[in-house]
Amino acid sequence: SDADVLGADDLPSVVRLGGTAQQNTPPPMSGVGDLREHLRDYEAELIVSTLSACGWNQTEAARRLNLPIRTLTHKIATLGLKARFPKG
Repeated sequence: SDADVLGADDLPSVVRLGGTAQQNTPPPMSGVGDLREHLRDYEAELIVSTLSACGWNQTEAARRLNLPIRTLTHKIATLGLKARFPKG
């Protein structure tokens, strides 16, 4: 039956995105800084690594991150990630 078949959505994001668990593991925390700061840094790195894996295609990155495109573009702007895009 279909309930016995695994699909791509059943796999961890690290597998779906083609990375390794180590790439998606946040850096060790030094114990300094607040939770919001660490989450912001991790979110920024996850977005940049996903964009890079998608050839900087924002629509595809939004799909892989399961975000509406408007949310992704807002996060890119508010996290200041535009400067990390390849020049071209």
